[in-house]
Amino acid sequence: MKKIKGINFFCFVEISLFFFMTSCSLRYDDNSSVESTIPEFIFYNTNLSRYENNKKTVELNAGVVEQYSNSSDTYIKDVEFKMFNDENEVASKGKCGYLFINNDGNAYQLFDNISFSNNEKNINVFAQSLFWNSISEQLVSGIDEIVEIQKDDISIKGKGLSLSAISDKFEFSGPIEGIIESE
Repeated sequence: MKKIKGINFFCFVEISLFFFMTSCSLRYDDNSSVESTIPEFIFYNTNLSRYENNKKTVELNAGVVEQYSNSSDTYIKDVEFKMFNDENEVASKGKCGYLFINNDGNAYQLFDNISFSNNEKNINVFAQSLFWNSISEQLVSGIDEIVEIQKDDISIKGKGLSLSAISDKFEFSGPIEGIIESE
């Protein structure tokens, strides 16, 4: 009986090892899923400036900045920014709760209590969600998003904003309401 028990034990160990070795599915060499979910770097209470031709073009202050490896995406929280003209004067400024930047697509998504003003064009924009494409210079909102625009003596609220920085024109695809002041 001892011999049979030894054979049975030996077979049990061999079968168990076989299943253990063949059923393990962990891939220690593949860490791509981990890298895509963990930021490559995080900055807190950040002040960043961009210079072109020895002139400051953008200044950004943020509570948190996250950049991910293998990606051109940047996520920023509690954002305030200024854009400067050639005379180093503030041309535009704004703030929002969250800013997502896709550097490859030159696309910017702004969220949460957005306020934006352009001093040169005398326009103010207020919204909860906006999308800016820096190539086409288009600022758009979602079709059901309410956006307020103040320009000169006009204050308008509406849904579905499309604003062109090139042509200085804007339109709403949905209903609007507003105030026009005249002297």
